[in-house]
Amino acid sequence: MNNLKALVEVLTPHPSLTLDLSLIQTFDYYTGVVFEVISDAESGQRVLGQGGRYDQLLGLYHPQGEIIPGIGFSLNVEQLHQVLLAAGQLPQQPPTSHWLVVAETESTIVYDRPEVIAAAFAHAQKLRQENPHSPLTRVEVDLSQKPPEQIRTIARQRRIPQIAWVKAQGSVTIEALE
Repeated sequence: MNNLKALVEVLTPHPSLTLDLSLIQTFDYYTGVVFEVISDAESGQRVLGQGGRYDQLLGLYHPQGEIIPGIGFSLNVEQLHQVLLAAGQLPQQPPTSHWLVVAETESTIVYDRPEVIAAAFAHAQKLRQENPHSPLTRVEVDLSQKPPEQIRTIARQRRIPQIAWVKAQGSVTIEALE
């Protein structure tokens, strides 16, 4: 209950949200608290998320029937998007990525070369993890096999300052865009 009280306190500055703990759920697998988060926005009430406690559910699927307590929830992303859009709380433009990682092959069909796809994703992951103490490094991966100049144009349009061209064997060529 203290955790729920803390959650309600987090929601208090947002009077347009209601945490409803009075639900009676008809699903048999819920064994405790069931909740919904409802928006009371001017655009109309919308269920933004719901969930509850289910202590017996995982035991139904465990090979030895072991009972494992749990709690789960879901967010209704489309409803949440509508409420944030109406409230003007969505970013007007997505943040710019720091890198564009391009899977580079001689073939025009990158999907014929799973090793270059794996190498591109491995390099993207490496870039994201290089400096864990700095702000989040945003990386996009391109598998389109568009000509290099078209990829550069796309990167410039998105204001991405660096491209990493990755070959199947894992070699990487870094290109800084002006």
